[in-house]
Amino acid sequence: MGTELRTFVFTALAFGPVLVLWLISHLVPRLPSEPPLRIRGSGKYACAVVGTARYRSALHKVYRNAPHDGDAVEVDATLVPRGEDIVVVCVSGAAIGLLPKDLSQEYHALLSESGYPKLQSLCKARITLRLHQGIDGHADFMVRLDMPARSGALQIEECAKTLAVGV
Repeated sequence: MGTELRTFVFTALAFGPVLVLWLISHLVPRLPSEPPLRIRGSGKYACAVVGTARYRSALHKVYRNAPHDGDAVEVDATLVPRGEDIVVVCVSGAAIGLLPKDLSQEYHALLSESGYPKLQSLCKARITLRLHQGIDGHADFMVRLDMPARSGALQIEECAKTLAVGV
């Protein structure tokens, strides 16, 4: 009985984690690789992202890895609703800032009205490196989204596949 118990314990320890990982990978629903909604803006990049100083290292990594000419890069940003009135702006899976509070609240309301309260969406973002002259000569990043800076301009089309942005 001792040998059988040791064999069972060895087998369970050796293959148990593999079985658990296999079950998770096959039973947990997969998220879509790209959010199903896309915000179409006017190309003016009117909406400034707030709180970017907190995400400086992530912005530096995104800026460094993106192809760019000059001081700015254009990338796809994912808008991720959190809580009641927060929308996190992410690029390549990393948070880089937040939507302004009034737009966050409007975004949440529109998603809820459309029946998709937690759905993520894509929009274009422009990340600009700003070099400051002075004693320390530091740099920071400015992030702007291709959506309006004022509330009341977001609209959801009836098909709920694209968020249309009015200007």
